[in-house]
Amino acid sequence: MKVFKSVSRALLAATLLFSAAAYAEVAVIVSASNANASLDENTISRIFLGKISKFPDGSQAIPVDQNEGSASRDAFNEKVLGKSSSQLKAYWSRLIFTGKGTPPKGVLWKNR
Repeated sequence: MKVFKSVSRALLAATLLFSAAAYAEVAVIVSASNANASLDENTISRIFLGKISKFPDGSQAIPVDQNEGSASRDAFNEKVLGKSSSQLKAYWSRLIFTGKGTPPKGVLWKNR
């Protein structure tokens, strides 16, 4: 009976953990000095896929991504860009090979 309770607790904890992850929101952070107070998902996607390099007001957009393999980056790729990590890697490989693009730089964010 003790084993059953331990397994049940572990399953409950895992279920709660995955449920919280499923409801997590994706946030895109823009410099406070940026005049573009609101960006739609399509514009963000086009910036991060290298299809456009400017914000709607004409100022330069420089996308910076989290490091490859981070859960936040994977969630962003899936929810906003509509691509898995492997699809995105293939996408950028084609653009790099043809000289038509460079992926956003990855930055390791540290918790303070």
